[in-house]
Amino acid sequence: MQQRVWTLRELSLALNAGSITCEALITRLLQRIREMNPLLKAYISVDEDRAMRAAQEADAELRRRGPRSSLHGSPLAVKDIMAVQGLPMTAGSRLLGSKTAKRDAECVYRARSAGMVILGTTNLHEFAAGTTNLNIHYGHARNPWDRERITGGSSGGSAAAVAAGLAGAALGTDTGGSVRIPAAICGVLGVKPSRGLISTSGVFPLSWSLDEVGILARSAWDASTLLMAVANPQAPVPPRIPPPPPTKPRIGIPWPLFEEQSDAAVLRAFEAFLGVLEGLGAELLDVDLPWVGPGISLWRTIRGAEAAAVHRRWLGESPGLYSEEVRENLAWGLGIPAVEYIAALREREKFSARAASLFTSLDVLATPTVPIQAPKISEVESMTLKERAELRAKMLSQTFFANLAGAPAVSIPVAVSVGEMPCGAQLVGPAGSDYILLGIAWEYERSLGSFRFLEPIY
Repeated sequence: MQQRVWTLRELSLALNAGSITCEALITRLLQRIREMNPLLKAYISVDEDRAMRAAQEADAELRRRGPRSSLHGSPLAVKDIMAVQGLPMTAGSRLLGSKTAKRDAECVYRARSAGMVILGTTNLHEFAAGTTNLNIHYGHARNPWDRERITGGSSGGSAAAVAAGLAGAALGTDTGGSVRIPAAICGVLGVKPSRGLISTSGVFPLSWSLDEVGILARSAWDASTLLMAVANPQAPVPPRIPPPPPTKPRIGIPWPLFEEQSDAAVLRAFEAFLGVLEGLGAELLDVDLPWVGPGISLWRTIRGAEAAAVHRRWLGESPGLYSEEVRENLAWGLGIPAVEYIAALREREKFSARAASLFTSLDVLATPTVPIQAPKISEVESMTLKERAELRAKMLSQTFFANLAGAPAVSIPVAVSVGEMPCGAQLVGPAGSDYILLGIAWEYERSLGSFRFLEPIY
């Protein structure tokens, strides 16, 4: 059955106009979660009692003194790798037990301070160490557009919750594409911010020098407003929401990076996206970036060594509590020599400098977010560990370099033909250009009129 899915902006307008109460909204959402979550496995924990109390408090505060922010009373889901007070933080694993968090992660605290209602914690690829969100511990997250297909990962539960209307927006984490990949595959907007724009305090690490907290939402307005709410207080803010884009942005297209390995449907959708941007006045420039692809070895070394350091004790004491895929993925990093890790960190500085110099002649880079459409869960389950690693590398091929460079990146849902799975177009910009990217995303949305994907078919 198809149901209406609301953006945060629509909810904000309805709540402030009094056409719906927060209590009624959260009651409706919790009912929908009870109905749909057994099918989609988007949530691991749902905090019904506290969400209802928060909704009642939000209504009372709205009547008494008005909204705290434009997100007052809006429903938010949080990836289950961030501390949420009163809920266990599982990281999608059995290793962390059921002990509840005593305090919120910094980003969750900021969302609550803006008046948002936390619905619960969402499913993920175990310890965020994968791109499919197949999870043997809590069930495989399933794509709302086709439940036989993956959501992408590792923030797959967050993407599924937003796409299916089980949350107004969601927080995720992104180490090499873990927000943008599921955003593209589930047909929502995903933001990987500039390095350090959102605090990772209270977030269980995968790779501390690559991890970023990111956002999954249904529009550029939603993402921009939530980004402002959860960002560090000293972070710059845009002059308005939605933020204004450049008048005539110079957009570089590195065709050799993705053209040969992309599915035909993905390329068609991406080319149509570029056509819209060009019609809006963007200057499209072909660029060749032969140094980007080899950067994956730097990313793998840094991510592998840091993740192995986090898990070293458990890999020795409790290896059987990991799924086979994640155990092998993490254990690989134990063999990385310290000198190789340190050398990779030095080379990363050069990579970042090269990326920064690229943006002296360009405003933005554009690529497909993921070169393939969502595979079926059964196909991934039947793969060998080597085949899964190859799939993971392909899914990361267009996203890892933004993390390596510390650059912001946005995955925008792009129109596809009827009957096809969603896909995304990615914009990457220089450090600090987060709101510029979201401004371009807003102009793209606006150019298509009241564009929004058809609601997912469950």
